[in-house]
Amino acid sequence: ARAERVLEGAQELPLFGSGRGDELDRLAARLNRLLERMRVLMEGMRQVSNDIAHDLRTPLARTRQRLEASLADGMDAAGLRQTIGEAVVDIDDLLSTFRALLRIASVEARQRHSGFEMVDLSALFEDVAEIYRPVAEDSAHPFEAHIAAGQRLHGDRALLTQMLVNLVENALHHTPVGSRLRLELQVQGDATIGRVTDRGPGIPAESHAQVLKRFVRLDSSRNLPGAGLGLALVAAIGDLHGIGLVLRDAMPGLTVELHFPRVRMG
Repeated sequence: ARAERVLEGAQELPLFGSGRGDELDRLAARLNRLLERMRVLMEGMRQVSNDIAHDLRTPLARTRQRLEASLADGMDAAGLRQTIGEAVVDIDDLLSTFRALLRIASVEARQRHSGFEMVDLSALFEDVAEIYRPVAEDSAHPFEAHIAAGQRLHGDRALLTQMLVNLVENALHHTPVGSRLRLELQVQGDATIGRVTDRGPGIPAESHAQVLKRFVRLDSSRNLPGAGLGLALVAAIGDLHGIGLVLRDAMPGLTVELHFPRVRMG
């Protein structure tokens, strides 16, 4: 009866079992997990809809205003070409945002271990370090990497690479010139932990959970490029692989820790 009321829209959690630890208790526990997951997904859908409407309305309105002004002002050919060029840039940014949203949705909708294979995690970190070391040096960001050998993970190599690339690019784009960037993969006891650390302005502790959501940007004036989806994709990929994601104050700067699950042998 309580499950039926939930289907009709009531928020009645938790369901109660018999209290005897029998199959009814186990059934109630699983239904509670299912209902809570449904609640989180529905809330996420509502939030994403609101965020899309809010964050994409402004660039669309700006593009329309530019095009409308070009018609009203009787611009010459050169002015029209410039306006059209600016509109194309705006539209490309919007398309990039939609591609990122579709990528996040694709990751979240996948069967949890579909297409997974054993990935050489150490080699993956080394590859990212090799690619981004010259990029960092070109932008005057001293770069260092400390990567433990022999670490593996059962997962999707392309998605894991995307996750690490997003973290490194965030560190490069949101820190001033001269800020040091460090990439690490360490073994601590039985745990394998990856870290991306920068020496930039960091993120306030109260905003750590918030920045992992879609469209969240601490640059409230929107002076920096991007739609606030990079860390949301990182969170989605981490959830798919069972990777714990922890943000820490690097004093100064930010450390993003990736707590990788243990590889079960056999």
